[in-house]
Formats: sequence, C-alpha cells, structure tokens
Amino acid sequence: MFRRVLVILAVIFLSAVSQAYTADLTGTWIGNDGGKYYIRQLNNEVWWYGENSPTSPAWSNIAFGNIMGNEIMLKWADVPKGRIMNAGTMTLEIISPNKIVARYKTGGFGGSEWTKGYDETEIPLTETQMGKYKAVFTPEGITWEDANRAAHSMGGYLATITSAEENAYVYSLVANDVRFWYKDGYGNGIGPWLGGYQPQGSPEPAGGWSWITKEPFTYTNWANGEPNNAGGAEDRLHFFGHQMLASSKWNDIGRNARLKGYIVEFGQQQTGIGVESDFYGNKFYRIISRHSNKCLDVSGVSKQTGANVIQWDCHGGDNQSWRLIPKGHGYYMIVAKHSNKCLDVAGIGTQDNANIYQWDCHGGDNQLWKIVPKDSGYRLIVPKHSNKCADVDGWGTHNGANVKQYSCHGGNNQQWKIE
Repeated sequence: MFRRVLVILAVIFLSAVSQAYTADLTGTWIGNDGGKYYIRQLNNEVWWYGENSPTSPAWSNIAFGNIMGNEIMLKWADVPKGRIMNAGTMTLEIISPNKIVARYKTGGFGGSEWTKGYDETEIPLTETQMGKYKAVFTPEGITWEDANRAAHSMGGYLATITSAEENAYVYSLVANDVRFWYKDGYGNGIGPWLGGYQPQGSPEPAGGWSWITKEPFTYTNWANGEPNNAGGAEDRLHFFGHQMLASSKWNDIGRNARLKGYIVEFGQQQTGIGVESDFYGNKFYRIISRHSNKCLDVSGVSKQTGANVIQWDCHGGDNQSWRLIPKGHGYYMIVAKHSNKCLDVAGIGTQDNANIYQWDCHGGDNQLWKIVPKDSGYRLIVPKHSNKCADVDGWGTHNGANVKQYSCHGGNNQQWKIE
C-alpha cells in the first residue's frame, strides 16, 4: 500500500513538473530595460535573444530555461555583440500570455518586466518628404510607456506632429484600418498613440503639452472639448474619434490605457528621449547641490570602478559632466562623461548612509534614478531600489563632502539642479 502511494505521488509530481505552459510565449517582447527580446517556446523549454539596439548595443544576451507551472527558470549570459559581459540566473513569473516579471535575478541583469509586443510587419515603413513612419498594430493593447520604449528600440520615436499636412498623412496610415481602433463606453473611437505628453505638475487641462522630441508644440488638432483631463489623470496623446470610430482629431488619455497600436517616426530628431523626459540622452549636464552650489563630482577624476562621488567646486570638467539616459517609467541611468560608468548605490544597499559611487553600468535598480521635481528648478534624485534620496552628507558645504543615500526629507542638501 505504501509503495502504491509513493508511485501515485511520483506520477502526480512528474506530471506537474513536466507540464508546459499552455499559452505560447513565442514572439517579440519589450523589456523595461529598453531592450527587444526574441523568445521561442518549444513545449516547456524557452530560448531567447535580447539586445538594446540592433546596430551598436551596449548589451546583448541569450538565455535558456524551462517552464515549471507559471515560472521560468533561466540561465542567461551576455554575448560579445555588446560591450557588457555578465551572466547569471533568473526566475521569472508568467503573469499572462503577454506579461512576464522577474522574481529573482543574479549577475546584474537590468530588466525586470517584459511585455509581449507588437507586430511591426503589419504595416510597412512609409516615406514622404515629411519623414518616415510606421504604424504598429498591437492586438493585445499597449500602454504609452511600453509603446514609447518599443519605438525607441526600433530606432525611432512616437510620432510628433507639427503641421496639418503631417497630421493628415500620419492619420492616413490608420484611417481605414479598423484593427487600430475601438469604441469606448461613450461611443468614441480610441485610436493609436502619438508622441505627445503632459509633464507632471502642468496646469490642467491644457498646460505644458510637449512632444518627446522637444519640437515646439504649436500645431494642435484637439477634438471638441479636449483636452479635458477627465478623471484627473489624462496626460498622453492619441488619435480620437468623437462619436465615430476613426478621426484625425486628438484626445488626452491616461498613460496606462491599452490602445491597439502606435505610430513610429524615424527622422532627424534625437531618439534617445524617454518617457516624460526633460533630458536628452546624448547631452551632458552638471548636477548642482542647492545648499552648497557645488557640483556632483567623481573624486580625483578617477576612472576606476568604485571611485567615490562627492561634491566639489564646479569647474566643468568631464568628471562633473553627466549623461542622463532614459530607461522608462521616469527612470534614468546617470553616466559620468570621463569614465562612462554609472552612478550607483554601493552593494545595492537599501539602508540610510549607503554610499554612492561610480560602477560599471549594468542597468540594475540601484543604477536607475527617478528625477523628482521640487521648486525653482531643483529636483530630488531617487534610486529605484531603495526609494531614498541622493544626499550631501551632514549638509556639508566644503569640497569633498561625501554623497550618499538617505531617507528623503526634501532638504536643500537633497535638492539638485540639473543644467
């Protein structure tokens, strides 16, 4: 009897372990690290290749693993198409056929969430004297931020419209394709995403609207009564049909709405601009402490991994010049010009007084920083992993005062001007 029970339990266990996830994960996925991932599922095996650029990636990686229930156990490694060379393991959770999140990571892997994306083969690239455009259909829906990252990974950006002629042409890409449209509960047509956004804190409902390329937001084509900030959280732009399925008019809508597509533009504008970005990814900035008027500085102009970050009299040197690279959801990697290393919280520490230094860029949460506006152009600089603030130790005003993380209190030694 005991042997029979063991056999039955063993059969049940092996059946559960070997059962493959029923939905096919095969497809193109977009990670919150700005990368594009090509995933292939064969029964309960998963293979992928990921990269953050098809031409000159900072990183590219491969992974292989097995599905067990709703989890994927992966081994991954960077490959030499990119500059970064790390490796490790991951446990991923399958939230839905279109969303995967990381529950455990080793080796400094940057991404933590993946969205099954878009079919970029549906609508071909078209070119006019105004530029090159692609309409991308997403049958499962896509948020503005995911669409923005997807456009960036394709080498473009969400379309920006600066004239009636351009608006008419961009609209024509989707005007007669019902896949890009659906009706809301009021009979209005909800069309694809465009590259307009309203920065946080802008006067509602019409203040502050901007293009992600920083082109002047002068031409507009709002639908009657729009923008109206209905519900208090509408800060992204899309095509909209008032009481009809499709129209070239515009509407404001919440960034987390899942629309059926988006329009990508390929042109001369800087394509490194990220979600709600006030900064260009190819420009260098000084970061100046409000309380001391000194600059964020890599000590001794060191290029070494682990070199300390301090404040020092501003002199404009490369060790005081920082590039802010948008990584989505309002986060940035902050990269020193002289060393090409990233601002990093030491040891991924979450405690008060954890040191801030430079480290090889890997895109982990302790290298992702949210830039939070305060008054008079100053900002808090908040690491994603700890939600604490970059802080000048002891409110020191002298050269060499250390920079660390500390619980956010909004004092002047935690406020920085980025210019």
